[in-house]
Amino acid sequence: MPTDMPHCYCRNRNGRDLVTGSVLDRAQEHVLGAPLRLAWTMSYLGSKYRVLLLVAALAVTAFSIACGSSEPTTTTRVRPTSTPRPTVPPRTSQVNLTSNSSQSSAAANSDTHASADDSTSHADDSHEVTADSHDDGHAESDDGHAAEGDAGGHEDDGHDADAHEDDGHGGAPHCEYIGPVGIDKWGGLHDLFTACVDGGAQSPIDVRQAVEKDLLNLEFQYSPARAGLVNNGHTIQANFIGGSPGTMVHAGKEYTLLQFHFHRPSEHTVNGYQYGMEAHLVHQAEDGSRAVVGILIDPGDPNPAFDAIWGSMPGAEGEVIEMGSLFDVEAMLPDSRTTYRYPGSLTTPPCSEGVQWLLMSEPVHVAQSDIDAYKNLYFFNARYTQPINGRTIVLDNSAAE
Repeated sequence: MPTDMPHCYCRNRNGRDLVTGSVLDRAQEHVLGAPLRLAWTMSYLGSKYRVLLLVAALAVTAFSIACGSSEPTTTTRVRPTSTPRPTVPPRTSQVNLTSNSSQSSAAANSDTHASADDSTSHADDSHEVTADSHDDGHAESDDGHAAEGDAGGHEDDGHDADAHEDDGHGGAPHCEYIGPVGIDKWGGLHDLFTACVDGGAQSPIDVRQAVEKDLLNLEFQYSPARAGLVNNGHTIQANFIGGSPGTMVHAGKEYTLLQFHFHRPSEHTVNGYQYGMEAHLVHQAEDGSRAVVGILIDPGDPNPAFDAIWGSMPGAEGEVIEMGSLFDVEAMLPDSRTTYRYPGSLTTPPCSEGVQWLLMSEPVHVAQSDIDAYKNLYFFNARYTQPINGRTIVLDNSAAE
C-alpha cells in the first residue's frame, strides 16, 4: 500500500476532532475522501476484486458517515491568548467602606456639633439658673446694686423692684399688666414664671380677718440720702446714690433698704377697698431673704414728704432724674407704724415666694393732682389680689411710742 495514503483522523476521548473541531467538516472529508481512496486502490486491482472492493468501500463510507453523525455537536472553545484581561472595577464593599467612612466622619462631626449644642444648652440652662438665683437670692439685686451705685444704678432693665422681671437677665420675656403679655398670661411666658399661676402664697391679697397680736414694732433706721428716679417702663422707681440710706429691723432681723417704687391703684386691698396708690419699700437681709414695706396712699391734702418725687418723675422710659436734695424715706411713713404682716411673694414675675410683707395699716395722703401726675405716666400697673390659701394675716396692734 502506498505510504502516502491519507491516515485516519485522531479523535480525543469525548469524540471531539483535535484538528477541525467540527462534525460537519469530518463528514465532508469522509464523503469526498472515500471515492478518491477507492479510485486510488482500484487502479492496482483486477476487475474481480475491484467490484468487491467498491462494495466494501461504500459500506465503510456509509458506516463512517453514520458514526460521525452520532457524535456530540459541541465545539471546542479555545481561549484567545491575544485578548487582554479586562480591568476589574473597584469592589462594591470598598465603595461602601469609603461611603461609610464619610458617613462616620459626618456622624462624628454631627455628634461634635450636637455636643456643642448640648454645651450651649447647658450654658443656657446655667444662665437661667443664675438668673433664678439672681431673682430669688438677691431680692432684685439690680435694685441692690442701684442702692450702692448711681441713680440709674444697674437698673439696666429698670424693672419693678419687687418683680425683677428678667428682660436683661436669663432671657426672660417682657411683661405688662394688660394685653397679650398681661397679668393673666405671666405664668405661661417663661419657665421661671410658673409661680405666678402655681404658687400657693402669692401677693397681693385682700386683707381680711386679720388676727391682732402684740408684736415687736418695726424699727426704721433711715437717714436722708441722694436718690435718683428712673422711669423703667413699669413704674417710677427711686434708686439711691452712694449706698443705702439705712435699714429696717423686723422680728430682730435687720434688712437693708434697696429701693422703692409705686403702683397705681394700690395692689393690696383692705376689706375690698382699693386705695389710690401704693408704695413698696424693698429690703433685703444678709441671708438674701426679703421684706417689703407697703404704704397705702389715698388722695387728700398735699404731703410735703412726696413733693420731691412728683416734681422729679421722668417722663420717658429709661430716663433718670436725680432729686435735687437729700431725700428722707422715713418721712413717707404714716404716723402710726402698725402693720399687717403675712408671708407672700413678689407681685410681678417671677412671682417668687418667701417674701415677708409688712403693710402699713394706716394710709398716707397726697394731693389728687399728684396721683394724677403719676396716672399720666402709668394709668394701671397693679396686679390683682391673689387667694389667701389659709395664710394667717396678723395685725400688729401696738404702735411704737
